[in-house]
Amino acid sequence: MAADQHPAPRRARSVLQSGSPDIYWNSGRESWAVHFPRGGVRTCKMFSTNPLMRQGLSRSEAESTALERAKEFRQELLKQGILKEPVTKDEPQSPVVGVSWQKELQKWKVEIDVKGRKIYGGCFGSQVEAELKAQEMWRHAVPHATEDPVPVPSRPALSADAAADERPQRSYPGVCWIRRDRCWWASVSVQKVRKHFRSKPKDGSEEELNRSFQEVVAWLEHQKATRETRDEAPRPRKCPRPERPVFFADGGDEEPQKKRPRGGRCVGLPHFQPKEPHPGVCWMPSEQCWKAEFRKNGLRVKTRSKPKDHSEEELERSFQEAVRWLKQQKAADDQAVPAVAAAPAFDGAVCERLAKSHKGICWAHQEGCWKAERQVKGLKKQFKVKPKSSSREELERAFQEAVAWLRSGADAADVAERRAPDVVAVARCRRRRRKVEPKEKQRGICWAQREACWIARLTDPQTGQRRFRRARPSELTEEKIEEAFQKAAGWLQKEKARQQIMPSR
Repeated sequence: MAADQHPAPRRARSVLQSGSPDIYWNSGRESWAVHFPRGGVRTCKMFSTNPLMRQGLSRSEAESTALERAKEFRQELLKQGILKEPVTKDEPQSPVVGVSWQKELQKWKVEIDVKGRKIYGGCFGSQVEAELKAQEMWRHAVPHATEDPVPVPSRPALSADAAADERPQRSYPGVCWIRRDRCWWASVSVQKVRKHFRSKPKDGSEEELNRSFQEVVAWLEHQKATRETRDEAPRPRKCPRPERPVFFADGGDEEPQKKRPRGGRCVGLPHFQPKEPHPGVCWMPSEQCWKAEFRKNGLRVKTRSKPKDHSEEELERSFQEAVRWLKQQKAADDQAVPAVAAAPAFDGAVCERLAKSHKGICWAHQEGCWKAERQVKGLKKQFKVKPKSSSREELERAFQEAVAWLRSGADAADVAERRAPDVVAVARCRRRRRKVEPKEKQRGICWAQREACWIARLTDPQTGQRRFRRARPSELTEEKIEEAFQKAAGWLQKEKARQQIMPSR
C-alpha cells in the first residue's frame, strides 16, 4: 500500500532509544525528554521535533538533531552536579533493544515491549543467537522496519504529501491538529464547564482538511459568542425568598426592615421589637412569644412569656413579665454566691527555717500544711498536719506533731531490729533496696525484693509456657534464706529431669 494514500503507522513505544541514561522518547509529544531532579521533585525538559520539521528537516534528521540537543543539555546538568553518571555494572551489555543478561541463569534473555505489551522470546546461551532472535521479533512486531538486521528498527521518512496530510499548515487561536487521532480539536470554557469539539477529515485531500478545519472554527466562534451573551445576562436566584414583614410594638408608621429570615418556618410570621430593649430578652417568631435567658452555674435557664394577642398593651405586658423574671434570677444568683474567705497568710521565713531543721519534713504552700514522708518496707507513707491559724506558735505545734509521727516510725524499726539481731543486715539491705545473693548462684532462680522470697522460673519447650515456684523463708536469717534457696533449686532440677523424660516416652 502506497505511503501517499495511507499514512505510516505510529511508532512503537520502545523503538527509539537515546543510548544515554535520563533521556527518553515521548511519543505523544514527538520529543526527547531529559529527566532530572529540581527542588526535590522529578521534572523533565522537552526537545521537540516539530519546530525542526517546520524548518524543512525530515523526520529522521529532526529526531537526531533534537537528540543531540538533549545530550548537550544533559552534559550541562552533569557539570552543575544536578545529575550523576550511573554506576556501570560488570555485566555484559547488548546494543539490541530487548536483549538483556540474566545473572541467575547465566544466559541472554529476549523480551521486547510493543505498545505496552511484552513479548517473550526465550533465553539463549549465545549473544549472537539472542540478538538475531530479537531482530526477527522486531520485524514481525513493527511492519515498517527494514529488512536488514539492525539493532533498533527505524521508521522511514515520509513523503511530502504524507507529511502535509499529517501536519496541515493552518492556524487559528484555540484550534490545533491532533496527530495521533488525525483530527482538528478545539476547547472552550463556558460557565465553569469545559467543552471540547473534534472534526476528523474523511481523507487526506486539501478540500476535506479545509472543510473540517472550518467546521471547528465555526463551532469555537459560536461558543465564544454564547459565552459573552450568558455572562452579560444576570443570573436568576435558584430559590428566591420572600421578604418577612416586621411589626413594631409602638404602632409607628416606620417602614418595615427588609431582613432575610433565619428559617423557612418563620417566613410570613410577624416580628416585634420592644420600645426599650433589655439584654437577655428577645422575640421568638417561630413560637410568637418573648424569651428570657439567664446563665446559672454554667447552665442556661430560660422562660417564655406569650401574649394573648398582638395588641400593643398585651405585647408590652408580656415583655415586662419576661424582664421581671430575668431580674429576679439575677438577684437570687447574687445572694446565693457566698463570700470566699481569704486564706491565712503564713510566715514564709518561719516555715523555711523549721523545714530545714529536720530531714523528711517540708512545707506544702498550695495546701498550707506540713508534710512528712517516710519509707516502710519499700513503700512511701505521708502524713500531713495543717495549722489552725497563721500564728508562729500554731506553726511550731503542727511541725512538732509531724516530727513525732516521723520518729515513731523510726523507733518501731529500731525495736524490730533489736528483737531479731540475726536479720539486721538483711533488714538494712531491704531498706536500701539491695538484693540478697545466694552462696552459689544458679540460673533460673532470683530473689524477689518486695515479696522477700526466692522465685524459680522454667519454660516448657513444647508449649512455650512459663512455670514459677516461690520459696519464702520463715525468718530472714542466713540459714532460713539458704534453706529456701535449696528448696527452689530442688524443684527446678526435678522439673528439668521430667522434661527430659517426657519426649523419650
